[in-house]
Amino acid sequence: MKEIAYTLALLSIPMLTLACHRTESSQTSTPSNPAAKAVSYKYEIRDAGTFGSGEAETIHATVGKNELSVQEGRLTVNGKAYGTLKDKDSILVDESGKVMVNGMQRSPE
Repeated sequence: MKEIAYTLALLSIPMLTLACHRTESSQTSTPSNPAAKAVSYKYEIRDAGTFGSGEAETIHATVGKNELSVQEGRLTVNGKAYGTLKDKDSILVDESGKVMVNGMQRSPE
């Protein structure tokens, strides 16, 4: 019986050492260069019979008479400002130049 207890005690020492080591390393490790969160916006521009679409962080696109621009999260369509965007927003500019963001119409500022 003493031999079993002694063997169990010896086996538990490495396990305790590993557990302590994991705790220490997880508390002291910090990323040296955390990546900045990238944003992206989906877009579609329509004009009589043609369209353009894609997904990007910065957008400069023209289809027919409609021009769409997104820079630093600010939406501009046909030279008019339409406010700021959030990550993953979807933009639609229809044939008449009407602007929709996530299915909701936006008016110029």
